[in-house]
Amino acid sequence: MIPPLRKIPSCICGRSRWFPLRAFTLIELLVVISIISILASMLLPALAKAKNKAQKVKCVNNLRQIGMGLMLYADDSADILPGTATMAADPRPWVMYKRLIKPYVGLNNTNNPSTNDLVFRCPGDFGFPLILGLNAPSYRDPSQDYNSYIFNGVPWAPNISGKKLSSIQQATRTILVVDYAAHGPVTWHDGITKFQQRTDKARSNATFVDGHVSYTPIYYNKSQGPWEYNPPATNSFYGYTWFEQ
Repeated sequence: MIPPLRKIPSCICGRSRWFPLRAFTLIELLVVISIISILASMLLPALAKAKNKAQKVKCVNNLRQIGMGLMLYADDSADILPGTATMAADPRPWVMYKRLIKPYVGLNNTNNPSTNDLVFRCPGDFGFPLILGLNAPSYRDPSQDYNSYIFNGVPWAPNISGKKLSSIQQATRTILVVDYAAHGPVTWHDGITKFQQRTDKARSNATFVDGHVSYTPIYYNKSQGPWEYNPPATNSFYGYTWFEQ
């Protein structure tokens, strides 16, 4: 097929000359598409990694604010952390602490739990779809009081619920609040798939009694089950404790 012609004025004699209009060939288009695909494949993992990091940073900020709220609550409560005496009407002190400390984190809807309480919402939270069969974040779960974070106060294990804040000797190692993922334990961050089995390689963001926040590996022993128990004292890999022995 003869390519279309384009008329271009001559700059020398005022006459017009005719030149063929050249188009991309199929091979050239395929090469360009291939290059774009390669660049996209290199860029997308970097973008996903950046998104995961941003979510983790937001989670850390939430936990730092919640930890500060618990400390302020204790200051106004004779140095005593939330416990069964203050949450006797509800059997879930590990999540109901949220209602007690809302005024200390800038929230006034004390008796109206909501998914809009963003400080209690981890952006990486996807719940426990494989383990519990619920493919939804914890902050959408009314049984968790719409909360991504749990207080170290589960009643079926030794904990710090109702204790004086100043009485906790290992303040740098004792967990105060942690991602609900620690109850898996699974990992909500690092771009790991949400369909996970329980594992001793899981990590969670945690606020400690001294106020610092750390991305912490959670100890899991299949024979003991998934709930809170201290890691072996001889294993330095796990730098935390649920309760002082």
